[in-house]
Amino acid sequence: MQQIWVVLIIFATSAGCRSRTQACGDFGGEGTVGGEIWQDDEPSLVADCGDGFHCSNGLCVPEGMVGVPAGSFFMGCADGTSVPCPEPRIQAPGVPHIPYQQSYLDDFAIDIYEFTIRDCLEHGLCSRTPGDGRGALLPLPYRRRWYRVDYPWYLPFEQARAYCQSRGGDLCKEAQWEKAARGYDGRLYPWGNEPGPSCANAAMAQCPDFGGTWAPQGCEGCWTGEWLLPVGSFPQGASPYGAMDMLGSMWELVREPFLEHKYYDWYVIRGGATWFGSEVLSTSTRALTDMVYIVAGFRCCWTPSAEEVRQCK
Repeated sequence: MQQIWVVLIIFATSAGCRSRTQACGDFGGEGTVGGEIWQDDEPSLVADCGDGFHCSNGLCVPEGMVGVPAGSFFMGCADGTSVPCPEPRIQAPGVPHIPYQQSYLDDFAIDIYEFTIRDCLEHGLCSRTPGDGRGALLPLPYRRRWYRVDYPWYLPFEQARAYCQSRGGDLCKEAQWEKAARGYDGRLYPWGNEPGPSCANAAMAQCPDFGGTWAPQGCEGCWTGEWLLPVGSFPQGASPYGAMDMLGSMWELVREPFLEHKYYDWYVIRGGATWFGSEVLSTSTRALTDMVYIVAGFRCCWTPSAEEVRQCK
């Protein structure tokens, strides 16, 4: 009789493991244990995310963003594996590669596209007209060519953070950027471990026999010979979650400053840029900028509060 009760207790305990916080399998539903009613704490799926939101990857997220569901993922790199470290010459002194490791993030969302000239103009942060008082004056070529409004653009670090915060988010943390770029499986590029970067999937330097770092004189950017192209020009380079242009184009600022200095700070930037070749471009590439000699674009991330987490179908 004692052995029978032991079996019943074990069965009842196992049946009650229906919570996301318990590693007891994914059962769902509801039932009773010991006379008490239990119910799965998985949020119910909503059909309509509401104004200003849409359903992306099973999450209700702000328009213009893609959802990145909570879970473990691999970040960093390791030579001798399927995710080798990128060209070492781009790594600034004192900025080591992140060791290949497993990490975890809660639900969040990231902008589909980098911040653009259009965004800058619409939010009064840039201007095409001298003396109009509407933000920083764009360089002359970008004042003249109206079709360039969808080109990626940059802001000083604090201004970039303020812009993201005005939208209810913030600059992406480095781990958020990397998970959004490479998915949960630690892939080398947003589209997988192969093929390598080319003008089919990233805005990058493209010229004969060049696969290195800084583009040599006479080497042109993809397609038109211009170094920047409108965001979304490379749909084959999309990340697993649907974020575009995460390799090449413009470097992207992340939230964590690497070195705080009396006169200026150094910030970590990710993703490479259009004036680099294939040996530099990977989801683990990182470097530094003081936002003076190398400017960097950015995109915003949004992390829902516990009350804002909604799963959708």
